[in-house]
Amino acid sequence: MKIKNILLNPVLLATILLSVLTIGEALAQDSKTALVVSYQNDAGYWFAGGPTQWIQAGEKTEEEALDYVYNDKKDSLRYLGRHGKFRVYSLDRDLYSYDTDVRKKLSRNGVDLPY
Repeated sequence: MKIKNILLNPVLLATILLSVLTIGEALAQDSKTALVVSYQNDAGYWFAGGPTQWIQAGEKTEEEALDYVYNDKKDSLRYLGRHGKFRVYSLDRDLYSYDTDVRKKLSRNGVDLPY
């Protein structure tokens, strides 16, 4: 079948376009945005987790805690909102294969982030 005939056949053309769009949506759903979370415990210390690591020792300020869990020279932090005790931030970049996935880590503890 010639290309011209494919383009003139509306059903076939619609099927091809729909397939391309479906594949594109599936690929978009596979990519995740890198997230960072922080929270303050009852003693007033701040903890955070992100692509780089999860800190186990609390810090006096949220900013100090966040400094440990993402690279502020390469990534910018954007506040998304609160989820339970957590403040959730986006790095506005895809999660790399070597990054810690905040969603998975929290999900193992029964916390499912809507982001």
